[in-house]
Amino acid sequence: MKQGSLTAVGTGFLVAGQVTPETIASMRAADELFFLVSEPATRLWLENQFPSVQSLHDVFWEGRPRQDAYDEIVERLLASVRRGRNVCAAFYGHPGVFVHSSHEAIRRARAEGFAARMLPGVSAEDCLFADLEVDPAADGCQSFEATDFLIRGRVFDPHSALVLWQMGALGVTTYHLHELWNAAGLAILVAELCRVYPPDHPAVIYEATHYPVCAPLIQRTTIAGIPGCQVNTHSTLWVPPIGRTPAARSPEPDSKRDRGRLTVVGTGYNVAGQVTPETLSCLKGAERLFYLMSDPATTSWLKGLNPTAESLHDCYRVGEPGIEACGRMVERILAAVREGSEVCAAFYGHPAIYIPPGLESLRRARQEGFPARMLPAISFEDCLFADLGVDPGVHGRVLCEATSFLASPRGFDSTADLILIQVGAIGLANFQTGDWPNREGLRRLAGALGERYPESHRVALYRISQLPIFESSIDWVTVAELPDAPLSVFSTLYVPPLPRRPVDKEMLARLREAVGSSR
Repeated sequence: MKQGSLTAVGTGFLVAGQVTPETIASMRAADELFFLVSEPATRLWLENQFPSVQSLHDVFWEGRPRQDAYDEIVERLLASVRRGRNVCAAFYGHPGVFVHSSHEAIRRARAEGFAARMLPGVSAEDCLFADLEVDPAADGCQSFEATDFLIRGRVFDPHSALVLWQMGALGVTTYHLHELWNAAGLAILVAELCRVYPPDHPAVIYEATHYPVCAPLIQRTTIAGIPGCQVNTHSTLWVPPIGRTPAARSPEPDSKRDRGRLTVVGTGYNVAGQVTPETLSCLKGAERLFYLMSDPATTSWLKGLNPTAESLHDCYRVGEPGIEACGRMVERILAAVREGSEVCAAFYGHPAIYIPPGLESLRRARQEGFPARMLPAISFEDCLFADLGVDPGVHGRVLCEATSFLASPRGFDSTADLILIQVGAIGLANFQTGDWPNREGLRRLAGALGERYPESHRVALYRISQLPIFESSIDWVTVAELPDAPLSVFSTLYVPPLPRRPVDKEMLARLREAVGSSR
């Protein structure tokens, strides 16, 4: 490797409340630190912590094509790398989600012989899952950039959740200072959604908060009611599956010291390397701490952090359905809440993604009148995006649990990134020791994928490293080779997209016309 390196990191949201220890370490170790964040408080924090930090905001100005700004960021980062500097670039949220510059800078740095890497961060979607308290793996989740969704006629399954990003910037390719770039385009979006959903189907317009003293903006409406809501370029649309209505959170009861309280958190991965400051505060301050971790090193760290730390692993029974273990975990957590304790329940990864005890504990605690909340965390997807260099904003993303994917045929878009979790545990309903995969289930999965992709299509089997001294496991195989590929019950399958459909020029023209009428 040549002298000089590049590391792309994410600051999450909540000023510094979601910056992970591994991100802080990378920023401190850099010879040159650049940043692009979305609000002034994080900027002030960065300038206070790192006096020589350099802003990238000056590449944007009114009416400038956004791609030109992104290209200038890439050139500025690479110029420092070529001078032999160890460069760190900090972006708000996750550095690889809807951040073209980070992926392109890393790709070009590696092509020129420099070391380059990306660290995962807390994304806006992580915040959405925590604040709406929804599990994207329960019914599957499809996400697309809103303009791309319209102009490429995306295929999607209304029985899975739908996420549309940048809904306030439909058809706009230039940068603007005002908050909503295409108000009239929202009516076009609604008309397209109403081809599939009834007008009164529920929808949520979401915006993550940047400040710990402020709540996220959550507007519950219907598909038809979207144009009447407060929308800006940071707004995200969440459409629940047909047949499922997102439950509104119960009003928080009066806060009294003699009442129990529950906080559900996620520790990410890499032992404590991805634990955010807001999560660390809850782990330390809990009067009762329950945990379910996937590695002994994190377990030891939690026990040293809080002497009340108590494992939930003994809730499992070999040969018994996981739902039984989930019920025991929920009851144990709630028993401590009912006793009046400040309770923290910690799970590996993100606490909302395919971890039923977390969401069920919250629901039951509120049902019984106790204050309860969930904090976002680094998820396995965040790690996959960073390690594989995948930006879900480019092609869109479809997420599903592998057994559910096979059991319920889905009309997903094969021109989007496909992520299937627990591919080694297809059809395994009962808890087992060991992590050997179900090869028969893999054969069924390979057959199902072979109906949509060529057998020679290369896919990645991904498993996150639990320890920072090891790299994540990434094995590329073809669809035909999948049944005999090396993996475990914890492996995640990433299927790259097929070539995208051509742009619908008529739809693009309508969006651009709407932009003009919005001004």
